Amino acid sequence: MDIDLSDLNLKKHIDVFSGMENKHSFSISDDTDVHILFFKRKDKYVGIRTGEKADFKSRAQFIVDSYLIEKIRAHIKTELVLENLTAVDCSDKELSNVFSCAEKIKEHMPCIGDVERAHTIVNSSDLNWVFLEEASKYHSLFWNESESKLFSRCA
Repeated sequence: MDIDLSDLNLKKHIDVFSGMENKHSFSISDDTDVHILFFKRKDKYVGIRTGEKADFKSRAQFIVDSYLIEKIRAHIKTELVLENLTAVDCSDKELSNVFSCAEKIKEHMPCIGDVERAHTIVNSSDLNWVFLEEASKYHSLFWNESESKLFSRCA
């Protein structure tokens, strides 16, 4: 199963999305945690966007639209951009780890046993992205966990 994530195809889907008056409907659920303690900041973000397969012409269209539909609120140093993306198979272990990260939004997640296909969308940002496919739905699962010393003094 191939997903065409060539820059040319992504650009085509971005242009179509930008020209649409009525955007596809998505279920959007986010879990954001930020802890600041002793100059150290730990950011966690897990977000899932779900759409009906019948609403999209291709997996690539869903992947683009699910990113563009709403700003992702992850605290990341390197922003995700829709270029130089590739899809690789997501292992069962990686998928289990991703599902365990989504504890606060688990009721919005698909049942892991219903996932027919899982692909990691490799990108150049700090944001992890997994594409999930069920019988009738697509899901984009975005997540990051980072810990960095961003503050030189107490705010």
